[in-house]
Amino acid sequence: MCNKKKTASFFYILFICIWISGGGCTQNIADKYNLCFSYEGDSIDFIWRLLSTSSMQIDSSELVNGKYPLCIKQYPLKNNLFPVKKPLIISMWQKLSIPENITDSAKIILNYKTANLGTCILKAIGIDDRENAIYQDSIEIKQEAWSTDTLTISLKNTRYLILGIFALGHETQRNTGQKLWLDRMEILIGNRNYYSYDIPEFSSYPEDNYIIPLDTNILYKNIQIPKNKKIIALGESVHGSGSISHFQIEMLRKLITENNCRLVVFEGHIYSTPYWNLFIQGKLPENKIEYIRLNAQFDNISDPDIFCDFLLWLREYNSNAIGNKVSVAGNVDIVDVGDFRDLLFDYINIYYNENTKKYLYPLLKFLNEGKLKEAQAYISENISQIKGILGETGYDIFNYILSRKAANNDIRNLEQSMRLFLSRDYSMYQNSQEFIRLLLAEGETAAVIAHWGHTDKKNSNNTFPYVYPMGYYFHEFYGDSYYNIGFTVGTGSITSLKDISGANIKYPADNSLEKLCMEKQYSYFYYQDPMYKPIHISYRRIGNPYSPKEIYDFGDINAKMDAFVFIRESKAFRDMDKLKKSETSGFMFERGMERGRLMKEYNKQNEEKK
Repeated sequence: MCNKKKTASFFYILFICIWISGGGCTQNIADKYNLCFSYEGDSIDFIWRLLSTSSMQIDSSELVNGKYPLCIKQYPLKNNLFPVKKPLIISMWQKLSIPENITDSAKIILNYKTANLGTCILKAIGIDDRENAIYQDSIEIKQEAWSTDTLTISLKNTRYLILGIFALGHETQRNTGQKLWLDRMEILIGNRNYYSYDIPEFSSYPEDNYIIPLDTNILYKNIQIPKNKKIIALGESVHGSGSISHFQIEMLRKLITENNCRLVVFEGHIYSTPYWNLFIQGKLPENKIEYIRLNAQFDNISDPDIFCDFLLWLREYNSNAIGNKVSVAGNVDIVDVGDFRDLLFDYINIYYNENTKKYLYPLLKFLNEGKLKEAQAYISENISQIKGILGETGYDIFNYILSRKAANNDIRNLEQSMRLFLSRDYSMYQNSQEFIRLLLAEGETAAVIAHWGHTDKKNSNNTFPYVYPMGYYFHEFYGDSYYNIGFTVGTGSITSLKDISGANIKYPADNSLEKLCMEKQYSYFYYQDPMYKPIHISYRRIGNPYSPKEIYDFGDINAKMDAFVFIRESKAFRDMDKLKKSETSGFMFERGMERGRLMKEYNKQNEEKK
């Protein structure tokens, strides 16, 4: 698959970064910490992917046994005049190719030391040739003195090995100096170092026979999506590409008009769902699209203009629909960006009038004050009246969303937040399934749009400890009725949360899926191999905040997805001047002020009634 020098270029890059602080120490390459697999010669640095959190900083200023070991420690934050430290969270991992025909056991040897940690484990996960997790094992690494421990695992039927270190400090010991020192890591297969083996070059590539150039006038004219699919996922390798948004939306139009798609679930916030649906059902004025457009900045689910154009198209489509109308939903409930009680308040407020205020005024009051448990209890006590106002399905959706929000509001510490984050894919699956249950009839299909790290059928490998992607759960539940189409780009510009004005992505890395697609000389094409022959290759994985150190994963593309769309050049989101952060924040502030004015008016009306 790859030789020694090329291997490192496929590893996840967010790490290594050394901050040398104090003490007047100077370092050189010979005496810095060593997290390679070799103690000798010009070994390649062991490059990890790190889930960055605000709770930690990286230091390498302490000399130990002639080396400066890597130290990950709490980052001091200031609360008024008193220094406060958040509990330490560490999640770092690496994916390695295993040489072919290796059946020996492997030993991962780590030299380390810890201080004041509640949890600290070294974990290994074996992945087979078709991206299945076939085993996992771990050992606790939690010693106050320098120690060397070994994790021994079998490599039988193993194509890739995921190594990871996961650590959590105690919430109640925030100021105790929680630390993890790491130095001198080695992996042995049999009695040989990992890097002494020859790792073969990639031997499988996308084949020309399965490339279908896309029609420039009717984009998917030559593409037929199988009719027996219940869930069709449209996964993107890069967030922030307006070109991918365009291609996804055009595919959605095709699915709606040709494949009986009656539900579209976005990787957007679940709290937006009721408001979106009222709009596309024609129950809100058309000018409310501007309100949705500004809220879409926080969701970052698509190019806001393209997304809103799609909602307007759906509104028109639903107005002429003879059968069931199309619904939309968001499935993310664990990232609280902005105050989403605004959206729940706005939804209920649409139904507020002289006839409904008796039952909706208390609910609006609870929502405005953020008393979500009280709101839950209130609608349960008045279920028949609230159902009569919202409709049965409207009530069920609102009650479900409110319950998810209320549960997440109970998160009280950083460890709980981290564990909630690690369950994100499963919660996205659960939320999607609830909307499918409530909004789809027998024989209808749903489309799901998200990053392809979420839609892939096999391991996501984008967090550690090991997390199955949303698509894995869909595939387990629906089997072959789940169909995953990936969307990726070669080069061009994207919109990043770090720089809303746009960022230029690099020309694809050597031996990557995107580089091989660029060599095909098509502006864009659809690829689908009906035999699903393995394509072991590296491929892009870029999230919302773009970094020039682009992340590449590697594995079997055809095991993860059923087909993919390649777009040669990406363009960033359109008309982003409308969505500058200052304007959007001002919009949200104004919404809060408006909510306050409404509640004053409602309070006055209800006082007068008494």
